Amino acid sequence: MTDGDTETLDELLAPDFTLTHITGYVPPKGEWLTQMRAGQFDDHGVEEKNLTW
Repeated sequence: MTDGDTETLDELLAPDFTLTHITGYVPPKGEWLTQMRAGQFDDHGVEEKNLTW
C-alpha cells in the first residue's frame, strides 16, 4: 500500500474490501484503487484497526 502497488493490492484484497479514510469516508475497493492509480493520494503509513476472517 505504501509502495502504491495497486496491481498487487487488487489481487490480494477481497472484492468487498473497504477502508476508512481519515475523513470517515468508506470507499469501495475499486474506487480506492482508481484514486491511487490517478495519484489522488499517497499513503505514507498504514495502521490496522480491525481485521476479520
